[in-house]
Amino acid sequence: MGENRLAKQYLFKAIELDTNYILAYLGMSYVLTSEHNFTEALRFVELAIQKKATIEQLEKDENLTALRAKPEWTSLMKKYFAEKIKN
Repeated sequence: MGENRLAKQYLFKAIELDTNYILAYLGMSYVLTSEHNFTEALRFVELAIQKKATIEQLEKDENLTALRAKPEWTSLMKKYFAEKIKN
């Protein structure tokens, strides 16, 4: 848990320094997923999408596997990538 706290501290600092740094938002989602805080993890994925993360990037990211299994993931992807989502 101490490592997660430190990771969050560094990731928040990275976001503060560069609000468009997609990997910092995704990094926060990894930490939050490891804490089983899926709602917040998805919120950071959404922020990464708003900063121009692509669906291809998100689908290939092995660290997002647990989130991709959540029904909320599909809803989020449809919200931003409706034209690329297969029904």
